[in-house]
Amino acid sequence: MVSSCWELGGGEMSLKAFLHQLQCEPDKTKPQDAEVDWENAPLPYKLYRHLPVFSLASDVPLRLTGNQGDGKPTIRNIGYLLWYTFGLAQLSQSVVEQYTGEQWESSLQLCRRFVPSGGGLYPSEIYLYLKLEEIPDGIYHYDAAHHRLILLREGRFDSYVGKALGDRCDVTGCFAAVFVSTLFWKNFYKYDNFSYRLQGLDAGLVIGQLLEVAKRFDFETGVYFQFLDRAVNHLLGLSEAEESVYAVIPLAADSTMEWFRHDISTNNRMSSAELCSELPILKHDHYVRSKKSIGLSHADQAERSIHNGFRPFIQTAGKRATGRPSRRGSFFASNR
Repeated sequence: MVSSCWELGGGEMSLKAFLHQLQCEPDKTKPQDAEVDWENAPLPYKLYRHLPVFSLASDVPLRLTGNQGDGKPTIRNIGYLLWYTFGLAQLSQSVVEQYTGEQWESSLQLCRRFVPSGGGLYPSEIYLYLKLEEIPDGIYHYDAAHHRLILLREGRFDSYVGKALGDRCDVTGCFAAVFVSTLFWKNFYKYDNFSYRLQGLDAGLVIGQLLEVAKRFDFETGVYFQFLDRAVNHLLGLSEAEESVYAVIPLAADSTMEWFRHDISTNNRMSSAELCSELPILKHDHYVRSKKSIGLSHADQAERSIHNGFRPFIQTAGKRATGRPSRRGSFFASNR
């Protein structure tokens, strides 16, 4: 399945044509003869298996009015934060067949969250680096289906995360860092190449929701779109062909936290390869239900090709160290 924006001769995608079609002619981003295989649809959430589990509080308040805590992070208010950011808040059922007179033929059951999503498919996932007294320090995945945390990698990674962000903030002063990723296949199976546009919109909505909910707990937040992509994905144990982090959001209780330092020394800069060598590869079993993922490599190619097309800008933005890029990319693009 290759749409008209791909140039098969050289195996490269026309970046200009692809972006134009995404913006102005979205119908052309999908093959004309493509049919959605609903039987092969993935789950709207990612399920890790055979890993340590930490349940989150189920007594979620009906609303957050502000002043939910004294700014001190606990596993309880982290649970509330995750619930109101990306929890499964509603179950809706829609009839998809006509009424026969005796019973409905079939119905469609959808899990809804507090943020909207293109087609209700929710391609985003949330991971966290947590340093709390009640649970082990380490990297966690938010299991939205069961409202719990799954421990992926135990340990302290302040230095690693700091270097991946270009040492622009003091990670040791943060109690957490949230990673918003995109699992490509979750909406690519339906929207094909157009999914790339929707994935960015979805990620932005999740980030915005997280920032607003964090205010209710007096948490300070910083948002980073430019970082060492490969190193961050390696930390979480993600396969870049399937999933990639779009943004990193550190959380702190200190209102004086400086998020975007400009006096960055070039002596401590590391490449993704150098940083990845500090940690072993993670290979955890997870379930998405789909038995096949035809064409997924094309979505991954699109992401990589578009990233490469913006490489000159990203390098310039990295030198300025403003922390406010126009689009997502590596902080040190040349090291990706």
